[in-house]
Amino acid sequence: MRAPLSTALLTCLALIAPSSAAAASPAPKPDATQHCGPAAAKIAIIVVHGGGFLGGNPTKTDLICRQLGAKGWSVTNIDYPVRNFIGTEQVLRAAALKAARTSARVFAYGESAGGGLAALAAARRWVDGAFAWAPVSDIPAWGHWRQESGSLWGRSLDDDDWEDLARISAQSWENKTSSPILVVHGTNDATVPFSQSVQMKKHWPTMTLRRYRGGHWPNAAVHSAAVSCFGGQQPCAWARLQPGR
Repeated sequence: MRAPLSTALLTCLALIAPSSAAAASPAPKPDATQHCGPAAAKIAIIVVHGGGFLGGNPTKTDLICRQLGAKGWSVTNIDYPVRNFIGTEQVLRAAALKAARTSARVFAYGESAGGGLAALAAARRWVDGAFAWAPVSDIPAWGHWRQESGSLWGRSLDDDDWEDLARISAQSWENKTSSPILVVHGTNDATVPFSQSVQMKKHWPTMTLRRYRGGHWPNAAVHSAAVSCFGGQQPCAWARLQPGR
């Protein structure tokens, strides 16, 4: 007969054994990524929602996703982990790589914070071109500007967070080899200063900046311009690109 375990040994085993709560893996966050249009097409478009990097979800860009998908393009309206800035970078990069496996050309579309991420994808050549509406292209500078304006944005961020925000800023990566990008930005934007886009254009030779008199929020005209540009109906920067990567 096997000898019974000593009380001391049982106590040790109880201390080192994980509790049922600790052993259980946390439930994964539901992926709200939205797919519009065919699963595969010559053109793939990655749509990136806004939300100030601390909020938002793909429902904010549901309309443009469906509009682009209706044109026969393969569209992925990504759900990225807000507040996890390196995780956001990884999701964006993975989406671009996945799209490139089934499409000849891959583009990005983004609004506000999402516009900044679309610009990041183009700056780092993860996509062949991008359409960015009112992009936050220098996130640390924008964050400090908001705080100086009395906003509570980013008050809980630590030094590592600010470094990560610099890493996912398009202005940290833009150069003469970056992919073409079309930026549409209102000159009266009180949420993302127009000066952000002016500054970005200084070091991005293939960037086209279109300004309009208006504030911060895309409208039907912006969506229509994006649909036209991706279809090559207007002289957008990426229309000169040949198919293929």
